[in-house]
Amino acid sequence: MVQTSDDKNLCRRCGKPLSISPDQGDSDDMYCNNCMIELGEKQIPEKTKPGSLIHKETSRLWTMGRWVILVICIAVIGIQVPKIMSAFQDKKPIRSGPLTTDQLTDQCIGNLWKISQFLQDGRYPGPNMICPATKKMYVIVSAKGNTVASCPNPDVHGFKELSVSKKVPRPEVKR
Repeated sequence: MVQTSDDKNLCRRCGKPLSISPDQGDSDDMYCNNCMIELGEKQIPEKTKPGSLIHKETSRLWTMGRWVILVICIAVIGIQVPKIMSAFQDKKPIRSGPLTTDQLTDQCIGNLWKISQFLQDGRYPGPNMICPATKKMYVIVSAKGNTVASCPNPDVHGFKELSVSKKVPRPEVKR
């Protein structure tokens, strides 16, 4: 398209009227906003434009990376499921042998283990060491170079005796 002197306010490319006065700038470089954008986009290399091959490959890598991370997260959760499930189950008693005990008896035996540690260190347990079933302090008797700590009411647990001593540091249960 050839411009005449009357066409100074028209775009050189598409012929649309320009919103600038004819005395602004060189008339040879006069383009409307849309044409300026189109001409500028032609200067951008193809490999960086959205939809180009490099852009698609980068997008695929990101998508694949996200899938890999998702699979790893699912695997970690799958591995942790048994631990999560065990948190909701009742705790098993602390014992060895064929005896079946309840939770309070297990706590009493656990306290006897703590008392055993005190006795091995040559100390006595404090007043806060009480049987969980009877809320009474453990009975401690010293005789013949041995110190024995017993549950104050073993019959509450269904036994004749629950005790630990300095010579026998493992809690003993007698029926």
